[in-house]
Amino acid sequence: MMSSFCECGKPSKYTCPSCSARTCSLDCVRLHKKNTGCTGKRDRTSFLAIDQLNDTSLASDLRFLEDTKSVIESAKHDTTDNVHKRIPSHLYQLVTLAKSQGIHLLILPQGMERRMINTTTLNSKLKQINWHVEIEFSDIKHVVVKEKVSDSTKLDAILNELLDGPKCEAQLQAYRAQRASLKLFLAVIPLPANQIGFHLLDTNMSLQEALSGKTVIEFPKLFVALPSEFGKYPLTPTHST
Repeated sequence: MMSSFCECGKPSKYTCPSCSARTCSLDCVRLHKKNTGCTGKRDRTSFLAIDQLNDTSLASDLRFLEDTKSVIESAKHDTTDNVHKRIPSHLYQLVTLAKSQGIHLLILPQGMERRMINTTTLNSKLKQINWHVEIEFSDIKHVVVKEKVSDSTKLDAILNELLDGPKCEAQLQAYRAQRASLKLFLAVIPLPANQIGFHLLDTNMSLQEALSGKTVIEFPKLFVALPSEFGKYPLTPTHST
């Protein structure tokens, strides 16, 4: 049962849309964001049970789908010259390198949140992408942001850093206890608006290998699932057994 008290000990008034943390004041909201790195905004790609849906979340989902469809449709008609004209040179180089690695990287228009928070960079000398990566532990609706993750980094190493070290967060202990049974998923893009699907990722692969052959909007978001959660991540037919 969720606590009705703020971390400072006072009765709570607010619930964080992103992680459901309870706070009592604007100062505590700011402190929560500073200490956890939480954005305070609902992640429009995270799973919501039917009984959690309301008019606000449905409207948000609709806008997200419309934005995504617009970007994908635009990308279908973009020639190399058009892409070059539409985005800054450093992003064009990033998209080009991603393409050479088999990754279909879509860049959103300036001003969109995912574009604004993306810290992915390109090392042109090493021909390496240092990715901004989001990792969601969906059972507890907890998102960890990792920056400058080299494309040569093994997915297993990313999980190890989060779960096996002495700094493993208390709320991740359930995942740590079932470390060997965890699975890692990536959302399939694009799909019809009434469908969801996920790629099951091989954690022995590097980030570059795992993303090859897939579409990524701005940066990858990985979903870490406990065995009890596997049913939330239906695989596309190409991944069915």
